[in-house]
Amino acid sequence: MPIGIIEVKLRDKKDHYVATIYKDERKKLKIPPESILILGIDGEELIKIPTKSDFHITIPKKAVKGPDKKIKMEVRGIFDKRASLNRDKEIFIEESINLQSIIPIKNFFGKEIYVLVQKDYLYVWYPVGGGAGHIRIKRLLDAEKLAELMGFYFGDGNTSRDIRSFRINNCEASTLNYCLEVLEEMGIKRSEFKVQVIYSTNKEVLSEEIKQRCVSYWSRQLKIDKDRIVSVNKSKNKKESLKYGSARVFLDRAVLVEILLHGLLKKIIEIIEHPKSSLEVKMLKGFLRGLAAAEGSASLNKYNSLSRFTLSFDPHSNEAEFYKRLLNNLGIIPGRIHNNELQIQKMSNFRILREMEIFKMHEKRANKFSLGYANHKFS
Repeated sequence: MPIGIIEVKLRDKKDHYVATIYKDERKKLKIPPESILILGIDGEELIKIPTKSDFHITIPKKAVKGPDKKIKMEVRGIFDKRASLNRDKEIFIEESINLQSIIPIKNFFGKEIYVLVQKDYLYVWYPVGGGAGHIRIKRLLDAEKLAELMGFYFGDGNTSRDIRSFRINNCEASTLNYCLEVLEEMGIKRSEFKVQVIYSTNKEVLSEEIKQRCVSYWSRQLKIDKDRIVSVNKSKNKKESLKYGSARVFLDRAVLVEILLHGLLKKIIEIIEHPKSSLEVKMLKGFLRGLAAAEGSASLNKYNSLSRFTLSFDPHSNEAEFYKRLLNNLGIIPGRIHNNELQIQKMSNFRILREMEIFKMHEKRANKFSLGYANHKFS
């Protein structure tokens, strides 16, 4: 329910409207100076900071559906601007991560990020020219599941520091679905995401039959409408290795990148490098499960017995040493490095990997690992 409804006149400024919240309305709704407002206009939700001197607010033209110059504007939330820059000190609440504690104060470009708390949800937003889209997420989420998502994001997502779009890539539908389910628990609807399909081929042109096959498959597997699959792109290869290609799931929401990449991922890495509690060990295992879904593999010998588990890494980074530290924290002793892969052998290591369900997020690899483990002579 809105706190109140204000009728405002719109002044046309070519690319946007301007409206004024007058003193009597501010007094009635107890809107203080230096405030941030959550507003509802024609079913659309906006976050705005009124100007100090005259309480003007800008309204995008796309938010106003009709031709009227006078509209009714819902006031859904009133927040103190300075207090919205405060962050909780408590990271964990029972088995959950308190996302209010890990959101950066400023974004990558130095803009202040405001967090507006409404019961169990957070509105996260920062102002830019034209208005940045805010995001509404749950305040508390299962710490282990978030670690799993971040492990996969680290391994298979795009984590360049200046990236403005959240992206995850894979050819395994079960893995992408697992990540989407965690994001849905966070409060982000599956219908908000878009998909690009990358199809490896030696053909010069992709046929319509191939494109339709890929679109139908990924729409069905990811439970995403076909019109959200925006493209099927060709990747040059010597042969066609995957019938349906791989999928890049993305959301053009810079605020989400700030939360996940510059806030959550950074904090989780800091925790799992030196876990101090049973919950932090759970998070370490979760992160490795996500990483294995992105960069892991299981190799079997001619008897279908598990011979090694590997993690691929970027040779131009410190990933190999990072992976070793994480594995050592669980008592897993890595072997040699070969072809940009960190190899793990020995049954004592395999037992730990099996107990922690290392391929929980990747159905195909999980089945292969289980088969190889069952056929191992020391299993």
